[in-house]
Amino acid sequence: MKKVHLRYHHPNGTSKDWIAEVVGTKLRVHFGKTGKRMQMRETPASQCADGNPLNELSLRMDKKIAKGYEEVNSSATEPQIAPQAQGKEKTSSSVIEALQQLKNQRGPLWF
Repeated sequence: MKKVHLRYHHPNGTSKDWIAEVVGTKLRVHFGKTGKRMQMRETPASQCADGNPLNELSLRMDKKIAKGYEEVNSSATEPQIAPQAQGKEKTSSSVIEALQQLKNQRGPLWF
């Protein structure tokens, strides 16, 4: 079984994964945002390039790399979670502080 894991890093700090593998006589592709539930599509050999899922995998992989995808450790079975975009980090302490301020301003039964 041949398996390829590619990742595209958006300029805004997010990323998406593309994982393809040959399973029997089919090409199975998983794709979606890194760290989220991925969609899955299967292509039977009859719909693959030259009727061969391995050839189809190679063609699709080349197209993804041309678009800017990079190979991730091929032995990885699960995609890694992308680092959070800088400047958009939310800390639980700031949320707790905001709730505490509302409680102090409006009383203990404000909500």
